[in-house]
Formats: sequence, structure tokens, C-alpha cells
Amino acid sequence: QAKASFDQLAAQVPALKDAVDKMHALDAFAKPGQVSPGQTGLGLLQFTVAQRLSYPVAICDQVGASARAALAGATYPMRLVLADADCLRKTGRIAEANAQFSDAVAHYEKDDPRVRQAPEFAYRALRGRATTAIALPDLPDKKAEAERLRAAIQDLQAAGQLSRVNGETPAQQQGILENIGFAYLRLGELREALEHGQKVDQLNPLAWNLTVQTIAADALGEHGVADDAREKLKAFRRPAFSECEMRRLLGPRYIGQLDAILANALDADIVPGACPGS
Repeated sequence: QAKASFDQLAAQVPALKDAVDKMHALDAFAKPGQVSPGQTGLGLLQFTVAQRLSYPVAICDQVGASARAALAGATYPMRLVLADADCLRKTGRIAEANAQFSDAVAHYEKDDPRVRQAPEFAYRALRGRATTAIALPDLPDKKAEAERLRAAIQDLQAAGQLSRVNGETPAQQQGILENIGFAYLRLGELREALEHGQKVDQLNPLAWNLTVQTIAADALGEHGVADDAREKLKAFRRPAFSECEMRRLLGPRYIGQLDAILANALDADIVPGACPGS
């Protein structure tokens, strides 16, 4: 099914077809010159299916088409824009995803007061902009590269604060803040990467966070700390690493160290196919 298009799946799954039909029925409520509310609903439905099937490119492309159609309307479709940006990120189109997340941040901050009433949009946009900024290829200008990474750290800190204000659990905030460790690694600030990882790890061990700790501690010569983190990583199944995305976040300097970590993970024999967009 992961190779099927959204339309093919809708033809095969009665519940999905019923949902699609309901979205199309909303066309009757579209005002002249405006996009049907069903267009946004259809795009979000496509995104839900893409998530369930680990983001097939064909279905993510349909999410993008729905987002572009909805953007022609009078109201900025924030939820669908963020869904499309997530699809772009998961399918390896990092520069496009970063631009989309950045556009969403700009709209949240300036354009639509109705959107500002939903802080979950803000932290999703900030988190996405920061995570894709870290995953972009290194800039030749080292100063510009450092500025980009420090801006990503600030975005993630702000996203964590907004998540807290919105009543998210500490575990959800942890999932935002752990990405800061990758920025510290890319900056070469190994002590900050290790200490940040240890602080975030106090709540709940996470595969990405422990990977950053392992790499930073090894580079600092703190092999006991690295071995402890490495031992904890053995409890994670390989799919938990989302390794295609992690490889982009680590960048060329540290990417080679990931394979040894993955070789010791549970289900290490599960080897994914080629990373999309690579």
C-alpha cells in the first residue's frame, strides 16, 4: 500500500473513500473566489495517510498540491502548510521545507490574528524551521553557518517555551529541546552538546539525544560517559532512530559515527532503503 497513490488507497478503503467524499461535499460551501474548506480538509486527510505510511513521496506530493490550492484562498491555511512542510522534511527536500516553515513563522507573527490564537502552530513552525536549518548543508561562510545554527537554537528554545504555555507535557517539550544538541555538535561546541543532552535526558532517554551524547563524550575523551550512553542506545529499535533524518542533522563531520551505534541497536538487521532526497 505504501506505493499506492492516495486516490488508489481511497478506492480500496471504504472509510477513507467516505471521508474523501465528505471533503468534496464541502465544495458547496465555498464562497465566490475562495478555496473550498474541503480542499484544506482533503490535504490534511492526505497528510494523515502519508504519516501512517511513513511519508511516501507520491502522497506527500498530493499534500503539496492541496496546500498550493488552499494558499489561493483568503485565509492562510496554517495547519495544511505545516503538514506540507513536514512532508517535505520527511522526504528529504530540506531547503523547500525550511522555506515553508519560515513562511509559516512569518504568517504566525504578522499576518493573521486568528492563527495567533493557536500557539501549537507557532511551536510547530519554529521547531520545523530550526530542525531543517540544522539539517541544511554547511555554508562555506563559517560565520554565516554559525549564525544560522545559533538562530536554530533560539527557535527551539522559544518553541519549547510555547509548548509549555500550551500545556504540552514535559515529554513533548523534551522532544523539541533535544534537537538543540545537533546544533551544538555542528557548531563544534562539544561540551555544550554533552551537557545539554544530559540535562534533557533526565526526564526520559531518547535515541537522538543519546546519540548526540555518545558522539560528544567520545570526542571529549569522556569514554565512560560515552559507553553509558551507548549501552542505553542498545535498548532502542533501529526504526526509532529515524536515521535518514538523523544523518542530515549530524552533518558530514559526525555522520560516520552513526553506523556503529545503529549496528548495536535492537533490530539492527532491519536496514532501510535509500534515504529520500539523497
